[in-house]
Amino acid sequence: MMNERTLKTHFKKNDWYMSFTQLIALGVNRNRINQLIEKRFIFKITNSLYRWMGVDLDGHDDLYDIAHIEPEGVFCLYTAMNFYHLTSFMPSYYYFAIPRKKWMRKGLQKYPVVIKKWDDKYFNLGIRSFKLGKYSIRMYNLEKTVCDCIRYRNEIGFNTLKEVLTTYLYSNTDKNSRKLTQYAKKMGVDQKLKEYSRLII
Repeated sequence: MMNERTLKTHFKKNDWYMSFTQLIALGVNRNRINQLIEKRFIFKITNSLYRWMGVDLDGHDDLYDIAHIEPEGVFCLYTAMNFYHLTSFMPSYYYFAIPRKKWMRKGLQKYPVVIKKWDDKYFNLGIRSFKLGKYSIRMYNLEKTVCDCIRYRNEIGFNTLKEVLTTYLYSNTDKNSRKLTQYAKKMGVDQKLKEYSRLII
């Protein structure tokens, strides 16, 4: 039987998360998994995903859990807006996009997350892997996030959109105006981008 120290090494190599299938492949059967949960060595996130207990995730436990439950998903809107310091508003939910045809995985409903289902032309644009704390997550890049804000302007409100655009245009040193224009055209919000930018400039 694999001891806890050796198992911890395997979890660490996998950024502290392992699936049921991975554990079975290591020779850790269901009874042993239940023992590890009872002894508080591992934490059950879903029926098929586990995290090592007590590991320091820099306060991003929920965010990392969400990302591991649905590896294909991408953090978006308010979560990305806060990552890029585009708004001072701090939502109580994470915003997470998945392909429209994909079912929401079981377990996500336990977390403070708003799921957005997007068509491929919106979902696949501008996905990047970013370092957050010690580990990486998938999040839309800066320009895609600004375009998403314009697209969801009725949901986030004009004041927040104005703050996002003002911060992007005047305070963000990493902005790429050419990329912003390209994304806006692909997403069909280029006229709105021009309209709202004129109100700010």
